[in-house]
Formats: sequence, structure tokens, C-alpha cells
Amino acid sequence: MCGSSQISKCTKPVLAIRREELMWKRRAPLSADHVRELCQKDIKVIVQSCNRRVFTNESYSNAGAEIREDISDASVILGVKEVSIEHLLPDKTYCFFCHATKGEPQNTAI
Repeated sequence: MCGSSQISKCTKPVLAIRREELMWKRRAPLSADHVRELCQKDIKVIVQSCNRRVFTNESYSNAGAEIREDISDASVILGVKEVSIEHLLPDKTYCFFCHATKGEPQNTAI
């Protein structure tokens, strides 16, 4: 976010909610109400389209989020479960739950 004393052009923070990779998972890291609060604070929210998530694309859209497949504009990406290495976008901050401390092979490299 930008302070009033900054002279350089500041960009609006962008956060994304990613679609979970497991086909039967309906979980979401934020509710539509949380997204509304973020949008009201001038944070852009991108939601990766998903027809099985507990909150619908329409509820996120009505809250102010942009619904789309490409979430690469976000600097912070939220999810519930870990992202497989081949789906990690470079130079992004990810927030998700991972069993790295259990020593699961697919998570130790993350």
C-alpha cells in the first residue's frame, strides 16, 4: 500500500485465491465476505474460477473480486492445501497449509 509521502507511483496490492487441485475439495481460504472487506480496503482480489468451491464465483464477483483463470498478476496467492511444484508461479508469495514437517516427499521441496 502507498503512503501519502511517497512520490513514486504506487500500485494497488493484488491477492489471488487459487483453485484447489484435488477435484473433490470444496474448501476456500477466504469467504466472499472477507473478499468484500479486502476490496473495500482497495486491495484487488482475483479468484481462480471454480464450480465446486463452497463459495460460488458469483458470490466472489458480487463481493468485488475479478473471476478468471490467470492469477499471475497477484503478488500473494492463497490456497488451502499445498501447490504442486509444477504449478508454482515464480516470484510469488504463497500462503497455504502443507505437511512439510511430516516429511511427505511431495512437500519437502516446497
